[in-house]
Amino acid sequence: MVEDSNRVSIDEEIEYTRNLHSSVSGQVDRIQVAMAEVMTTINVLTELKAASGSEGKMSIGSGLFVNAEIKDVKNIVFPIGSGVFKEENRETAIEKLNANLKELSSSYESLRIRKKELEGRINALGTIYDQLIQQQQQQQQQQQQQQQQSGNK
Repeated sequence: MVEDSNRVSIDEEIEYTRNLHSSVSGQVDRIQVAMAEVMTTINVLTELKAASGSEGKMSIGSGLFVNAEIKDVKNIVFPIGSGVFKEENRETAIEKLNANLKELSSSYESLRIRKKELEGRINALGTIYDQLIQQQQQQQQQQQQQQQQSGNK
């Protein structure tokens, strides 16, 4: 009976750890997407200097674009929260994006390490679970053999 109780506890812990692993994996994926977006934005801002006076397409959302002319590439307008926007020069905007990228990279690395730890924990729990099952099966076999021996007497 103790083995059954241990098996259920380990089973629950495995399930909990798998759910936690899934959550961390999702966070890692979202951070990777955010990092890619920030890197793309940095590249665009870096190349934007040469784009002054050029025409192109500008996204207005929902997959829709309008023709636009880029007149001023010295200043960038970006959101600072709650619908408030701030204008900064392009170099300052790139610096802020690089700082953001550094924070995202740090978070990514921490979560990647946590994900590996959880994978190790899942594997260790799986091994313990398998051992408990094996012990339980051996005990059942021993009990059956004892019952057969006592029945033969």
